[in-house]
Amino acid sequence: MTHSMDEMLAVFQKRMIADLKRGYPDYVMDGEDSLVFAMKDVYAHTKCPFIILIDEWDCLFREYKQDKEAQKNIWISCGYG
Repeated sequence: MTHSMDEMLAVFQKRMIADLKRGYPDYVMDGEDSLVFAMKDVYAHTKCPFIILIDEWDCLFREYKQDKEAQKNIWISCGYG
């Protein structure tokens, strides 16, 4: 359980990077902490684009509705900012 949206996003990114590292160990650098960079590195070698479906993504807004700044920053964290 996390206590803030920033903490939840950090856990999400860490777990996604770990998944990418397991699936593409030669392409994701050890110690990588940016999901966007990890995905770009994999794409650079495979030329296969990513489609990420997140079920219940709106829970971030439901669970942390008081944290408007974090809600705004979620798009930056996902590479849309």
